[in-house]
Amino acid sequence: MKRVCILILMLFILSNIAISETYYGELDIRVDERGLVNIEGETNLPSIETKNSPDYTSKEGRYWVLNISTQEEFSALLYRIHLPKNTDINYLKLQRMGRIEHRTDEIVIIGTAQDQPLKILIQYSLSSYTSKASYFWIILIPAIALGVFFLLKKNKSKTRKGPIPAIHLPERQKDIYLVIKKKGQITQKELQEVTGLPKSSLSRNINSLIQKGIITKIENGMTNIIKLKE
Repeated sequence: MKRVCILILMLFILSNIAISETYYGELDIRVDERGLVNIEGETNLPSIETKNSPDYTSKEGRYWVLNISTQEEFSALLYRIHLPKNTDINYLKLQRMGRIEHRTDEIVIIGTAQDQPLKILIQYSLSSYTSKASYFWIILIPAIALGVFFLLKKNKSKTRKGPIPAIHLPERQKDIYLVIKKKGQITQKELQEVTGLPKSSLSRNINSLIQKGIITKIENGMTNIIKLKE
């Protein structure tokens, strides 16, 4: 009887530890014209990563639905959804959407999740042309939603959350952050020499830290000066 009680107590402790685990990351979610989904990036929840999976999309007639959700909560998550360039978005539901970018070969939707599970629901269709009216509403509705969000946020007495904490950064970005914090400010060339990162990898991680509101980059002639955002 004593052993049974000890076993139950251990299971209870382990379950609480599992529940309280904190997840974070930066993900790129790519959807091709066949509805296959690739999820990749840097996260401590590796189970969400996938290659050429049909499990996150469904199709009825000409309409596709992208549905991605997790039970686990992310304390800090930045994600980019990459859709084919000939996509018409009919319905879009995210917790926090940053913006929509219309690039040459794709449409990119940038969003975040903070202290909440990941939930993405998009209905879209593929066409040989892009409807200007559709884009108008796609841009207008999120803009109104963001305006209402910021007005409500401004009126709250609760302190606004700042940038993603350094403790939640991927290892390379954490190393870059610590070097900049120690130096105060540093050129991009010196930062590459200190970190030993390839030029392309360093540029990509610097841009990610700028997006997260942690650092700023100042162009000074042919030199880029990197420092923490004040």
